[in-house]
Amino acid sequence: MRKTQVLYVEDDPALRTILTGLLSHQPRMEIVASVGNAQDAVEAARSSQCDVALIDLALGADSANGFELALQLRRLSNNIGIVIYSQHASAHLGSQIPPQEKIGWSIIQKKAPIDIAGLVKILKSTSLGSSFVQVDENFINSKSGSGGFLELSKRQHEIMSLLIEGFDVAYIAESLGVSQVTIRQDLSRIYKVLVPTPQPGTDLRTTAVLKYLRQSRSYAWNNAE
Repeated sequence: MRKTQVLYVEDDPALRTILTGLLSHQPRMEIVASVGNAQDAVEAARSSQCDVALIDLALGADSANGFELALQLRRLSNNIGIVIYSQHASAHLGSQIPPQEKIGWSIIQKKAPIDIAGLVKILKSTSLGSSFVQVDENFINSKSGSGGFLELSKRQHEIMSLLIEGFDVAYIAESLGVSQVTIRQDLSRIYKVLVPTPQPGTDLRTTAVLKYLRQSRSYAWNNAE
């Protein structure tokens, strides 16, 4: 399976070097460009195929800010995922995003408790159209009644992230370090939560993935506005 192509934009050269190195060593991740300002980011996006952009908000006095850059990148490609990763990130930023742009757009504070594996999952999921908001050390509490999405356990969310990428039970079990029987049991619970009343002939896997993506987007953006 092809690697997720990441454009990283951060004006702090020390942080940019460290995080670029960490991300470059993650399976199925590739940094296509690591730059310090908006102009270089736009040039990189024009010359490379990018699935998702990881962007700081403050990019220096001589550069457009990260939010302005994100909108420019979306004009270049409607499909590029946007992950704002900044100490200045807040939930209110979501209300400034045009409604047609909100799919595949995540907002993460640098102080949020996310390790490199968690950041990788957010980058991959955002590149596929999911959206997340994590600020003030917690995911924003849901007010949208997203139901099934919120009932899933941490491992079940991990399973869904891998399922969305097209991996089978054997690969998911190996990746999470559990047995295939455990994954099948979790999938059974996931299907009951996301597809409680399947119609005859329903493809449970496909239906669950579609519902998961829709509910995760609703979960993030209904709370950010």
